[in-house]
Amino acid sequence: MLRPPKPRNGPIPLTPPPPHPTPPHQTTVHFWAPTFKWGISLANVADLQRPPEKVSLPQQCAITATGLIWSRYSMVITPRNYNLLAVNVFMAVTGLWQLGRKLTAPPPAVPAAAAAAAAAASPGAK
Repeated sequence: MLRPPKPRNGPIPLTPPPPHPTPPHQTTVHFWAPTFKWGISLANVADLQRPPEKVSLPQQCAITATGLIWSRYSMVITPRNYNLLAVNVFMAVTGLWQLGRKLTAPPPAVPAAAAAAAAAASPGAK
């Protein structure tokens, strides 16, 4: 027959929680850094409305490289950070998309008056 537990006299002692391999993600950089990084990715999506000649080639190369490098890092660290993976894959994709737009866009047309002025100003002009 089971006996009921004995009542305790006095307060119940507080014991620390059992150890956990990862800290709570809501209070560490493992949560907040990728969350704020979504802002960069969303700004890159908003830049899809800009003409390709106004897209910065060095900036898009940096965004693409950052996305690729940190995507790999998020799978190497322990514990794996899938929020970091998601934001960086999205960042790499949007950077590649912008680079594709920039590199495949036709060169901007030069007005005829500006072309004539440039030709007249060249040292070999007669």
